[in-house]
Amino acid sequence: MSKVAEPDPLLIEAQSELFGALANPSRLRVLLMLSSGERCVCEIVSGLKMAQPTVSHHLDILRSAGLVDIRQKGKWSYYRIKRKDVLELVEQVGLMVRQQIREDAERFTHVHVKRFVAPNV
Repeated sequence: MSKVAEPDPLLIEAQSELFGALANPSRLRVLLMLSSGERCVCEIVSGLKMAQPTVSHHLDILRSAGLVDIRQKGKWSYYRIKRKDVLELVEQVGLMVRQQIREDAERFTHVHVKRFVAPNV
């Protein structure tokens, strides 16, 4: 029997931070907004319909995770995606979720159809 390699604790911690940054609907929406290019914080605030301090908090988390960069121009802050491959990750997770929903719907439908069609015993 082959020995399984021990997971690298630092890698696990970094992965956890990345997934933690992605584990919020508002932050996912920010990434999707930024997928079309750099945006001013005011545009992100408007798009999310959230208070500016809340949006700044989400942007700080995304920046700490290394997913977005900031550019200052005078009083304005502009954000852009730093790692384009994060969009591929988000898309892959979206495909997984859609597949799971389809499978759950099929299983749910099958169970309920059997329950209503099966003869009473």
